[in-house]
Amino acid sequence: MSVLRTHPLSSALMGSVVALGALLAVNWYLCPHLIVPAISAVDAPKLDGDISDAAWSAAVPVTVLTRHGGDFGGSGESKITVRAVHDSQNIYLALDWEDPTRSLEYLPLFKNGGAWRSVQTDNQSASEPYFFDDRIAVMLAEPGLPLIGGAIHLGKKPLPEAPGSTTGRGLHYTDPGKMVDLWIWHAALGAQTARVEDAYLGPPLPFTAAQMAGKTRYFGGISEDDPTHPLTQVNFIPAPGAQDGAVQPLNLPRYKTAAVDDIKSDAGLSDPLDHEKLWALQASAAVPYSAQADAALADGSVIPGVMVDDAGPVGPHDTLARGAWSGGHWILEIKRSLAPGDKDLAFKDGIMLWFAAFDHSQSRHSYHLRPLIVEMP
Repeated sequence: MSVLRTHPLSSALMGSVVALGALLAVNWYLCPHLIVPAISAVDAPKLDGDISDAAWSAAVPVTVLTRHGGDFGGSGESKITVRAVHDSQNIYLALDWEDPTRSLEYLPLFKNGGAWRSVQTDNQSASEPYFFDDRIAVMLAEPGLPLIGGAIHLGKKPLPEAPGSTTGRGLHYTDPGKMVDLWIWHAALGAQTARVEDAYLGPPLPFTAAQMAGKTRYFGGISEDDPTHPLTQVNFIPAPGAQDGAVQPLNLPRYKTAAVDDIKSDAGLSDPLDHEKLWALQASAAVPYSAQADAALADGSVIPGVMVDDAGPVGPHDTLARGAWSGGHWILEIKRSLAPGDKDLAFKDGIMLWFAAFDHSQSRHSYHLRPLIVEMP
């Protein structure tokens, strides 16, 4: 009688497969699930930061606790409550997150002694903690090991042959052949345009000599879906011949500028929309820089340090959103096609979601490890 003997390596591999399968099953069970009910297209919610629409009564809210962010009243934490519905063509998300202050300042430019300077404290290391706007990011990944989509790599220099992390905390990128979808909403841009910064995370991008030398920031694998038409652009360059950090605006606003006192609090302006115009300059409301126009702006003037493309066409796969802040909470309503564009992931059953909130912080965002798993009955 012959005896069937198993090879030790085969047994070990089989055991690993079984263990991995069990781990995935446990993780899938422990992760919160986001149920996405169907609604009629005629009942689709209006994007305005108000979730009193009847459509949201069909949604089942799920709350995740994000930690390790910048500020949030000193706690570094923000609870994010997520609701979702779809109308067979589009997905709608409502995000309600804790943020004790409404922060819109976005690296503004301040004129003093006839020269312009960018108002910042730590932008050089991409860690500005004050003069950056509130934001929230949504990350989508295909089903798999649920650890932030495999897209975060910690350390000062995660890639030995590439530039290091400007923040010293790590880089975002994926393995070859992998991609993570990324939406980033800026509070400073929210009144100017409904378009959201639509990006993705992929393998590490090629780098420049300036990035390798640490003169400009290397972003790892983060890229906008269409980098030839960015939603925002920096609105200044170093002033010609300046040795003291002075800058020259690229564009000046058509509308009235604010005084330096308005940087400290939005209580300085009665109209919230006027205040939001301080921090992001609409392309449609800008005039190219000229010394003559500059001379008309008095010392103490504040103008935006960033430009926003408010006139660009809205494509069928663009992500759109509107938000509102009240009583220590932001509420943001988002819309995107269920079908993906070229650099998007389809919003479908099983997709994994992560959220990150920024409280007037350039890069120190809150986060959570376990994703929300989408269920579309």
